Amino acid sequence: MAENSGFFASVGGDRKYNADFLARWIASIIGNGVYDGELAVTAGDGMAVTLPAGRAWINGYHYRNDGDMALPIDNADGVLNRKDTVVLRWDVNARSITAQVLTGTFSSSPIAPQITRSAEQYDLKIAEISIPAGTTAISQSLITDTRLDNDVCGIVTGVVQQVDTTTLYAQIQDDLTRFRTTNEADFTGWSAEQKAAFDAWLQTMKDIPPEDAAAYLQNQIDAIQTGKLDVAEKGQPSGICPLGADGFVPKEYLNLNFSGKLIVHVASSDGGSVAGTRVQIRNEALGSNYVQPLDALGNTVFSLLDNHTYYVVLLDYPSAYYGAAATVSVVGGETQEITLTLKTTPDIVGWREKVTTGEVEYIEGATDFQPMSVTDGTTGFGSWGENWICDMRPCLLKNGVVQYYLKQTGTLTFDYTKQANGTASDITSGDDGDVMIEFPRVYYKFFDETDSQGVHWIGCKYSRTPVDDTWCCNAWLNKNGVPQEVMYMSAYDGEIYNDKLRSLSGVVPTVDQTIRTFRTAANANGSGYEQQEWSKHIYVSSLLPMLFRGLDSQALVGKGVSSVSEKINTGSLNSKPLFWGDQTGTNGVKFCGIENCWGNIWKFADGLIMDANGWHYKVFGPYNDVGSGYTGAGSVPSGLSGTYIDSMTAANGFGMLPKTSASDADTAKFHDYVYAQNSSSRYFACTAGGWFNGAGDGAFSLYVNSAASSSDSDTGGALSYTPV
Repeated sequence: MAENSGFFASVGGDRKYNADFLARWIASIIGNGVYDGELAVTAGDGMAVTLPAGRAWINGYHYRNDGDMALPIDNADGVLNRKDTVVLRWDVNARSITAQVLTGTFSSSPIAPQITRSAEQYDLKIAEISIPAGTTAISQSLITDTRLDNDVCGIVTGVVQQVDTTTLYAQIQDDLTRFRTTNEADFTGWSAEQKAAFDAWLQTMKDIPPEDAAAYLQNQIDAIQTGKLDVAEKGQPSGICPLGADGFVPKEYLNLNFSGKLIVHVASSDGGSVAGTRVQIRNEALGSNYVQPLDALGNTVFSLLDNHTYYVVLLDYPSAYYGAAATVSVVGGETQEITLTLKTTPDIVGWREKVTTGEVEYIEGATDFQPMSVTDGTTGFGSWGENWICDMRPCLLKNGVVQYYLKQTGTLTFDYTKQANGTASDITSGDDGDVMIEFPRVYYKFFDETDSQGVHWIGCKYSRTPVDDTWCCNAWLNKNGVPQEVMYMSAYDGEIYNDKLRSLSGVVPTVDQTIRTFRTAANANGSGYEQQEWSKHIYVSSLLPMLFRGLDSQALVGKGVSSVSEKINTGSLNSKPLFWGDQTGTNGVKFCGIENCWGNIWKFADGLIMDANGWHYKVFGPYNDVGSGYTGAGSVPSGLSGTYIDSMTAANGFGMLPKTSASDADTAKFHDYVYAQNSSSRYFACTAGGWFNGAGDGAFSLYVNSAASSSDSDTGGALSYTPV
């Protein structure tokens, strides 16, 4: 046992006080926690969160962050969920306090990592991050603020001990959950009122002597539990407010502080009536959901909380039209106006496949659509010829810049030998760049679900704007994870020329090289260039059931080059429509403008690998041979070696992967060949099939048995590009 005290003047050096002594002294008068209102974790760019400027104290040591700090979040899994914990960690050995993300474990029912509190390390938990399967960007709705929970963090306390906020915090969290469930439409207003009330309460508590604080708090709780609330403290007239039948304060008593206004005008593309249309405003993070009718002029005005982004959609519009959607960021104190136009084509289309039968049906705005067809080399465009989902077009791309587009000669038909202005194009030398297909950005959502009748479906929905945070645009993410307006895929099988992977007409496709060789040759074109990426390939493949309302790509579009003795040169389909094929097995097939989209040669696809632990995917580059940066997507089912795809599983992260198989193409629902089996080695994906694979070639054909060192005479590559 020893006594110590301080601070006293030193005589001859007999009184020396070290940092530990000083910290213990400070800790006796300043309690652990963050400063009130500071260090609130918010959503950042992509898979990241932002820690803003702020201060904290831990065990007598001070922490300060002087500006926005990005904290990266590990990629999501394709099947399982995860929870992460954001902490401020005091580390006596490292002699520092730092912000850290504690990464959780993937699970169907994940639990956030526990904080550490020992003699050597002490954590303040400031937030919890939920990462559902397939997540590609962290939204605010996935972040739970834990700063007010005294058990894990709390607010800095001073010399005079302040009241413990844990009880109130728990009560607020419980009320919040119940209110979201029973009265979501008013949640935004309630949230603002609660914050204001809490701030007012906290200010009041600061002025109350410590010996009276507990009694005051108990009186407040008793008033709420007995159905009474002193509304005088809310800026309302003095008196007692009874709670509503749902147990909450009626909306008319709330002191809502809206300051942003949004005027929504609705029109129609052909000037028709918009009578009956209502406008819905949503913010998933805030839990807000407002619906208002239009006035006689087609307008409605919303008062909204400042500095939030809202989704705007139309409801109850006339049956002749399809609705429109938009995202709007409301700036504080300003009035904004937007116009939504009801269109004769839908903004959202989709398909789903009944897993037990393979039957494909249209959903969302496509329910009355007619599919495309290819019969005897003649393409029928059904309802899709003028639809936005088919806005892809061929161009010459050089150093990431479009040099010119190619000439359109009919519905989804282009003459690759001519520029859009009618002059000759150079699609052979490479001097004008590579022949690529430009795809404007589309948002989409893969799903795998069982409906209320017990029917199992997989499918995909597509939209020009994100409907909510469960939608993605993975095929348009660049190497920084940032969505781009367009992406590009090779019009032809690739040729390596002067150490660069090219997309040119009239050349022999390069084969018998490793995946690294093709990757290096693609990257040699400049930043943003990759060889074929799995995220882009599976998006294009998913358009087969969307556009043709079926799964058998060979029967619906064409067999492709699938029954010959050798691969063919590029450019044989330059004058054909963007969707074309026949049943000869000797001519190429064209899908989304991509020649030999299946058949002719297998093509490596970066972004999907397989090893002893199962499937792994990577949504965007850069890519590698060691599996770094890939996310697990579950085990590889048995029976997928040398068989045909019978069923798939679907999710945003990996898109679609084979689940079960059949022994022959005729009985398999997807009809396409698959070879994949767990191995101690790491294998890379090849897509589409080759010139001698017969019935196995197709949009979903998948061969995952090529090691990093493998090279085959029937396997090549194709170019892709995403702006940086």
